[in-house]
Amino acid sequence: MAVRHLEAEVRQERGRAILDLRGEINDFAQETLDAAYAEAESNDPEIILLNFEEVDYINSTGIALIVGLLAKARASPSAAWSPSGSQTTTWRSSRSRASRTL
Repeated sequence: MAVRHLEAEVRQERGRAILDLRGEINDFAQETLDAAYAEAESNDPEIILLNFEEVDYINSTGIALIVGLLAKARASPSAAWSPSGSQTTTWRSSRSRASRTL
């Protein structure tokens, strides 16, 4: 089976930046994820959403890359994180069509 390298498109929608991810999130995805996140963050959105609907596969390295993006978002000077959960990050699973807010 051929590897489908990650592609990411950033779109803006009502104060949100949405990263539409397609392909595989693995050892080769870091540059693509970092570039997409930087583009999304440059527009100073209220929230950044990651859309996994067209992601075929995520391995353990891919999970670490996603966790790294979350850490980067939390460390951002423009982020307004609070324990009450008023700032949210939504992870959407294409398999279950479920959303989870962290």
